[in-house]
Amino acid sequence: ILITTVQELYPYTFSATLLFVNSWLFSGIWKVMRGWMDPVVARRTMIVKDAKALETFIPRDQIPTSMGGQLKFQYQYVYPTTDENAKMFDAEGRQRAEHEFAASVEAFSKQTKEWVGGSQSYNNESRTQAAAAFDSAAVELDPYIRARFVEERT
Repeated sequence: ILITTVQELYPYTFSATLLFVNSWLFSGIWKVMRGWMDPVVARRTMIVKDAKALETFIPRDQIPTSMGGQLKFQYQYVYPTTDENAKMFDAEGRQRAEHEFAASVEAFSKQTKEWVGGSQSYNNESRTQAAAAFDSAAVELDPYIRARFVEERT
């Protein structure tokens, strides 16, 4: 799935994909899979089997010890709490946040139209304030419309 995604969606936007695989079985499967790929993507996708090969691309101090490097890193999954997405069920708070967001969009749009149109009443400070209000309203609305994920727990 990873190879298909990269090949189809981002064929020329990366310089290399490194697959750290220490398996003779996968190496054989890879030889077959490689023939099905776009030749450019296939050339940019490399199998590395040990830290020495990986070190060609990544400094050894940035390679985890589990892969033969020097980086002492221990992944720790942070479990979700029962209330981390509580705001998603607060209809009143969501409605208030949506109203504030819509108002901030309207204010920023008005200021931007005046700026683009060269209006005599345009004031750069007002547009800067409208942009800050828009940013603040978007941050306030976010927990009402989007669930938290693991990266936000750490």
